[in-house]
Amino acid sequence: MTNSTSCGDGKWCALSDALLGVPGVHISAVSEAASGLIVHVETDQTLAGCPACGVVAVGHSRRRIHLHDIPCFGRPVRLIWAKRLWQCQDKHCPKKVFSEHHPLAGKRAILTNRAVRWATDALER
Repeated sequence: MTNSTSCGDGKWCALSDALLGVPGVHISAVSEAASGLIVHVETDQTLAGCPACGVVAVGHSRRRIHLHDIPCFGRPVRLIWAKRLWQCQDKHCPKKVFSEHHPLAGKRAILTNRAVRWATDALER
């Protein structure tokens, strides 16, 4: 079952985003699975410069990144991040396509950064 999280007046709902608690990341949908909650998220980044040459890039597409996050309401949570891909407009730039970065998770991560902190804190106790 997929539920729209739009509050009716826009693309994202501030109330749903407050539950997630990650600045710049918005919930686009929530669904339930036997393994827990699946939360679909995306960033609100609309402008990016090419890391190689600095030219303003244009949105190319999105890639779904599957991440394990901290439990919510006692249930396991998986985030599916629609990570934006950017395309450099400079024809001579060696970096044609690159992906956005966010403190939510590092490159090639399978855990969110806060899930890593949560697990580390649990081990310390």
